[in-house]
Amino acid sequence: MSRRGRSRPGAAGLIAALALVSPAAAPAQTAADSLAHRTLATRAELDSLARVLASAGSSAQRQTLELVRARLGAGDFQAGDRILLQIPALQSAVQPAGEPATLAVAGQPARADTFTVGREQELTLPVGGTIPLRGVLKSELQGYLTEQLSQYLKYPTLHARPLIRVSVQGDVQRPGFYFIPPDAPLSDALMAAGGTLRDAKVKDLRVERNGTTILKGRALQEAMAAGRTLETVNLQDGDQLTVPSGGQVTEHMRFVWLVVSITGGIYGLTRLF
Repeated sequence: MSRRGRSRPGAAGLIAALALVSPAAAPAQTAADSLAHRTLATRAELDSLARVLASAGSSAQRQTLELVRARLGAGDFQAGDRILLQIPALQSAVQPAGEPATLAVAGQPARADTFTVGREQELTLPVGGTIPLRGVLKSELQGYLTEQLSQYLKYPTLHARPLIRVSVQGDVQRPGFYFIPPDAPLSDALMAAGGTLRDAKVKDLRVERNGTTILKGRALQEAMAAGRTLETVNLQDGDQLTVPSGGQVTEHMRFVWLVVSITGGIYGLTRLF
């Protein structure tokens, strides 16, 4: 059973660049750290990065190398992680003697739902029972689950997306934590919180990690305008988007903006696939 992912365009160039620079060079360390933490990094990318870091022999990069090796060995999924799945409705079951039950799908509507990873890095589904996720990267999830469910589904056409937890705070309709696909546009995090309120200072939006601002100002505005995803700006589990307020808003205006936000900003499961 193969869990090996395909390299992305440009990945080979990044690895080559890392291999050519001095182990102590800050740009190389930054590029290595970024790739090591990238949510949807493929196995090929992480394998290549591990080889580069191991050959460099830099003590400063040892922690990054350990992280990469941990991902390659144990996989990406931890207890409490959320996964969004869309599995077609099941119509009938056929069970040949001595073989697992095979369920046939007959063009029935599919339903999207979220599932939580268990404490033993397992996923329990209504079809296929408990599926182990240890050793599986998030970039491999779709192919891996399709392969696993092919033992039970005659035509496994499921869609699977890992989710990361992002906090959205400040002048938004529904501040809180939201689970967002890492390949979704950064602006979708704001939409998940119902959109910004009337008096929000969107131009002062910032991204924070452990209380430290990691992205703000023009760079963040350009990222959102370009439709960059959570992953391409390197957002990680637990990061926070903060939308400052420009001042006080009357209850009447807040209600009006609430209607506008809900109309254009609800982040529903139906738009994820």
